[in-house]
Amino acid sequence: HIDSNEYLLHVSAYVNLNNKIHPLRGETPKWVVMSSWGEYIGNKQNKQDKQNDQYDFCEKDIVLGQFKNNQEYKKFAESSLKDIRENKEVTLLLLE
Repeated sequence: HIDSNEYLLHVSAYVNLNNKIHPLRGETPKWVVMSSWGEYIGNKQNKQDKQNDQYDFCEKDIVLGQFKNNQEYKKFAESSLKDIRENKEVTLLLLE
């Protein structure tokens, strides 16, 4: 249940960078899309992706509309990623 705008933004960062928090083990085929990160930061992976915006998966306006540009969102998400990793480390230490 997303009950605030702040939580929405953090969930967006978590979902987009989830593969950096919980990386897959082993070799992953190149065609596997790990997240919508490229859509959010405007970094399409190949020429066809750049030409075919109709294949975008996400409705990004509700999130990106709150930032000056894609790079501001990127900074926010990467900062959130840092916080998530730190919290994960603390949790692991507490469980030991």
